[in-house]
Amino acid sequence: MSLVRNQFDGDILIFRNTEAPLFHIPRQGVVEHFVQTKDMSGVELQGEAWCWKYRVAPAVMAHAESIGAEKILFLDADMLCLRNPDHLLDGDWDISCCRERGAIQGACFSAYLTPGEQTALKWKGVNSGTIAVAAGRYLEVMAEWGRIHKMQPRPGGSFLEQAAWNRLLLDTSLRVRPFERDAIMFPMFEDMDYRHYREASLVHCLGDNLKTKAQFMFGLYMSTFFFDEAGTLLNLLDM
Repeated sequence: MSLVRNQFDGDILIFRNTEAPLFHIPRQGVVEHFVQTKDMSGVELQGEAWCWKYRVAPAVMAHAESIGAEKILFLDADMLCLRNPDHLLDGDWDISCCRERGAIQGACFSAYLTPGEQTALKWKGVNSGTIAVAAGRYLEVMAEWGRIHKMQPRPGGSFLEQAAWNRLLLDTSLRVRPFERDAIMFPMFEDMDYRHYREASLVHCLGDNLKTKAQFMFGLYMSTFFFDEAGTLLNLLDM
């Protein structure tokens, strides 16, 4: 909904594993696609959910071809759009990605690094929750992501889907461009000062437990789109 409110210029394709639709009133340019998932919880559920980023590639590509899309932007579900993000898709590149501040040797990036890379590589870890791929390269990139993810990680490796994405970026010969540093921020993790992250195009609310994350996102959504100096909405709710 935050993408819709910011007049995002592309079609929005939503993947959900609930029978009920997210939007009960159809909206132009918003399509929902149901995927059947197993009954899981905890770490198993997280790992399974992250795998769908490349598993849904055929459906994404079919929709992209039907509308003549040139770029495909993937956003995790725990993201809010605070400013129109159209400019993030400008330029001539094959892959655009979001670097974090931590080194790639961190536990959530490094499961597919070699021992030498684990010691000497100078590279920032890349978050796999915000990625963009040129439509003409999309299927091959997703297939390679899935192939790497099925490889044997180093002992103790975690966040394997994200680690596989980092391995892909290290190995690819495609043109990779990082997103602008301040375009995507992490208000519950790296960028906790409201004065900074409120100016971002996208915020990725990773970290903490699900309830805290939902409460934070609800508050930020409401303050971004429903605040006015007269406190109209608050007055209506308190009547």
